[in-house]
Parts: sequence; structure tokens; C-alpha cells
Amino acid sequence: PLTPTGEIFHSCPDAYELDDTWETAFPLVAGVAQHHSFDSDPFSFAADKDFVSFDLPPKSTITFTISSMTNTNTLMELYDADGNALNVTGSNQLVWSQPPAGRYYLSVSPDSLVSYGCASEVGYVLESELQLGYTVYLPVIVNGS
Repeated sequence: PLTPTGEIFHSCPDAYELDDTWETAFPLVAGVAQHHSFDSDPFSFAADKDFVSFDLPPKSTITFTISSMTNTNTLMELYDADGNALNVTGSNQLVWSQPPAGRYYLSVSPDSLVSYGCASEVGYVLESELQLGYTVYLPVIVNGS
């Protein structure tokens, strides 16, 4: 499982800190925006990495979208229920279709060492959209004549 390397110092924590590991992830609810920041100086401390948890029903597709509040460039990565990397990544958008039902984790980190500061300097908005997979069965009508 993924663990941070070094100490993370939050100079101006956002509303979801401490969310620096998959074990401390806050739930991400589809359709509800979360405002985050990368506030740990990577030249003195470990870079801030934010985690959220989410649950998927069977046959679903989830889309994660990041809107930058500033000029923040991000890297999104998916993890399984045990914190193991699934090698599924994205930058501003990540779409994942038909995974097995269960709990998963998404991490968001800055894509460069110079991206750190308070939300007004290095912030982003994370949203998700969940689409359920349905199978539609139509009745067959046979004329008796």
C-alpha cells in the first residue's frame, strides 16, 4: 500500500485535511464538489497528496473531473480497498468503467514541485459523476393468429 514519504506540513489546511493517506480519506459523494489545496512546501516537507474514498455499485462508470481554481496541474491515481495502486491515472479528467463493485480510493497530487500554497494560490475543485449500468429487457409480444 501507498504511504507518504516524509512529513507533510499543512501551512493552510483545506476543509478535508488530514486526508494525506488512503486510510484517512474523506468520502467523495457523486455530484458534490470538494475544494482542496496543496499546502505543503515540497522543498522543506513532503508534497501534499489528497485522498478521497468512493463506493461503486456493479456495472457502473465513474468520472472524476478537476476544475482548477488557479493554475494547478494535477495527477489523479486510483487505488483498491487495500491501498494498492491500480495503475489508472488521469490529469483533469479520469473515467473508469465496469470495475468490480466495492470501495476504492482516488489520490490527487500536484504534477510539479512548484505547485504548493493555500487554496487561493494552488487550489482545485474535485467532482465525480456516477453512471449506473442497466440492462433493459423488453417484453416480446406474439400475435395469436
